[in-house]
Amino acid sequence: MISRRLLLAAAATAPLAACAERPPHFINQVSIEGQPAPIGGARLAAFAFAGPEPIRVRDTAVRAFVNVKGVVPVRFELVDGYAASTPFQPSFPDRAGIARAGQTLGCDVVIWGRVNQFEPYQGGPPGFVDVTVNLAWVANPAYAVVSGQRQANIAAY
Repeated sequence: MISRRLLLAAAATAPLAACAERPPHFINQVSIEGQPAPIGGARLAAFAFAGPEPIRVRDTAVRAFVNVKGVVPVRFELVDGYAASTPFQPSFPDRAGIARAGQTLGCDVVIWGRVNQFEPYQGGPPGFVDVTVNLAWVANPAYAVVSGQRQANIAAY
């Protein structure tokens, strides 16, 4: 299982890095690509994450955005219901799909992501997590891809 602290450390890179701020001291590495835009106070719709522990990853990422930037999350049940009733899969090239999702869900930003790699600490090499979070702003072409990696001797959850 993923350590809550390790997961939070990786997911917390998203709100900070996407807003061109310095990542917290407990993150080993953060990289950003795209054209980030301000996110403070925005309504945020978080679509499904992929990889290990997708529900926990999405929940942790959204809590990090709420705590750090004061975003207003759209209820997961609404987002999941929208995803189940349409063929929409978030992607940067699908600007029309992002605009429709934004209009239907009443959000300013759509996010989705994945845990690319996870190796829990088991007494040998330090544990490692690599998370990618994608952000697409609904009303303009701004987007960001934020990757965060964390390696530490933190026990598995």
